[in-house]
Amino acid sequence: MEYKVLNGRNLNQLTGLAPGRLLEQLKEQSVRAIAAVDKEPVALLLYRRGGSEESAELLWIYVKGEYRSLGVGDGLMKAFFDGLSKDGIREVEGRIPENETADALQLFLNSYGFRFDHTLSYELYRNLGELGESGILLGSRPQPGCVAAAAVKEKDILDFLGSLEDKEVRERLKKGFDRIEWEISSVLTGSKGIEGLFLVLRHEDGLLEPFLLELQRPGDSNRLKLVKNSYSLAHSACGAGQELFLSCRSPESARLLDLLFPDLGPLKVRRGILRIKPLQTM
Repeated sequence: MEYKVLNGRNLNQLTGLAPGRLLEQLKEQSVRAIAAVDKEPVALLLYRRGGSEESAELLWIYVKGEYRSLGVGDGLMKAFFDGLSKDGIREVEGRIPENETADALQLFLNSYGFRFDHTLSYELYRNLGELGESGILLGSRPQPGCVAAAAVKEKDILDFLGSLEDKEVRERLKKGFDRIEWEISSVLTGSKGIEGLFLVLRHEDGLLEPFLLELQRPGDSNRLKLVKNSYSLAHSACGAGQELFLSCRSPESARLLDLLFPDLGPLKVRRGILRIKPLQTM
C-alpha cells in the first residue's frame, strides 16, 4: 500500500471516495488530498489550512469497505501528521458527517487525541446563484437600516465588538479578523448607533464564509435583514458563481439556516479539536 499526496490532476481517480464539492476544491489547491493507493486509490483523507498559520481542518476521511480493519486509516493519519509537522500545524479541527459511520469514525479520531463536544454543526456548500433560487433570499435587495461594514467608522465597529462578553466569540474574532470582507459584511444601524453586525470571511481559496452575527436585540427579523443585505452586496460584488460555505452551531443560527434554506438540506456535522504539542528540543 502506498500513501500519496494528490491534487486536482488526479480528480478522476477519486470519484466516489468523497463528496463532489470537496473534490472540486482540489482544482484550486484549497483542499489537500492524501490517498492510500493499491493500484488505484482505495482510501482518502482531505484537509485544508485553517484560519491561522498554525491550524488545519480535517475535512474527510474514508476507507473502502474491503480495506477497513487493515490499518489503512492509520496509514492515512500517519501521512497526515507528517504533513502537519512539516507545515508547523499546532491545532486541527476534525469534522464528521452525522451518519451511520459517525460513531466509529469518532472513536477512531479519539484514539489520535481528538476531543469532540456534544454540539452538532450545520454546514452547507453552495454558490450565490443557488442560494438566490431558494426560499427567503429570492430577489434580495439592500435592506432598510443596513449598510456595508466598510461604510461605518472602524472605531464604532470595534466598540460594538468590544461590548461582546462571549469568550468563544472573542477567540473566533482574533483568528478571523484579518480576513473579514468589509465590503460584503453588513451593519444594522439605529438611533443609538450599531444594533447588529454580520461579518463575512474570505478564505485563501476565495471561498466566502459567514463568520459572526451579533445583535443587541436578538430577533429573526433583524437577522434576516443582515443576511439579505450581505447576500445582495456579495451578489453584486462577486456574481452568482461565488462559492459560499455556511456553518453554524448555535440553536438560533441553525433555526435561521432552516428558515433561509428549507430545501437545501444542511449537513449535520460533529466537530472535534486536536491540539498538537510542539516537539521538545534538547
